[in-house]
Amino acid sequence: MAYFPLFVDLKDRKIVIIGGGNVAYRKVVKLLEFEPQITRTV
Repeated sequence: MAYFPLFVDLKDRKIVIIGGGNVAYRKVVKLLEFEPQITRTV
């Protein structure tokens, strides 16, 4: 599988984290430094 790099300004963007547990936690921790508006759904 090939991956395409994408550079996006996430400050004040609405971000949805789907799921929970350790995987979701790691996603949130990495995203926090970019100051998005994070919503969680399960």
